[in-house]
Amino acid sequence: MADAAQASQEEELLAWVTGKCQSGENIELEEGWQKIADHGTNVLESILTGTNKAAKPFGHKGYSGIYTLSYRMCSQPAAKDWSEDLYKRHADSIQDYLKRIAVPALKEKHDIYMLHEFIKHWENHKVMVKWMYRLFMHLDKAYIVNGSLPTLTSAGLKLFKTEVYDAFKADLMTTMLQVINRERDGEQVDHVL
Repeated sequence: MADAAQASQEEELLAWVTGKCQSGENIELEEGWQKIADHGTNVLESILTGTNKAAKPFGHKGYSGIYTLSYRMCSQPAAKDWSEDLYKRHADSIQDYLKRIAVPALKEKHDIYMLHEFIKHWENHKVMVKWMYRLFMHLDKAYIVNGSLPTLTSAGLKLFKTEVYDAFKADLMTTMLQVINRERDGEQVDHVL
């Protein structure tokens, strides 16, 4: 049922974007971003937080629809180029996710549980950065190159460092050293940590 609903929503998005492209009608920033959020960033976040159990965030039509929409917003004839705004909103989406989800989850944990939580959020973050890059990769190939800005991937990874790692590095280091000392004392420890 959920897969059928997702497929239907993806088809609707692709049809909407295709109609806009064929008619030559401009896509305004707020209208386009709302579609990207509804069908892209919010879906991705729901999978990372576990509220959506889908195996992957987008089917072919969903991915094509979102990518086409974001590309079109940056290449509309005789209209505003939203590249700068999409680049900023790309980073804002990731930063918002980290502040709302990762940071509070880490604040609740201590000791080895914090290390486990940190690893979980780092793995989720890498997935988020990968998919956000895929949705907006056209920015890397045109806007970022011309503007000498950090790539989408670099900007996304740096956000994890500044928003999460820097906030918890002292506690993480202390806990890692405790785990190392326990191992030296002969205890069995989780080597992944």
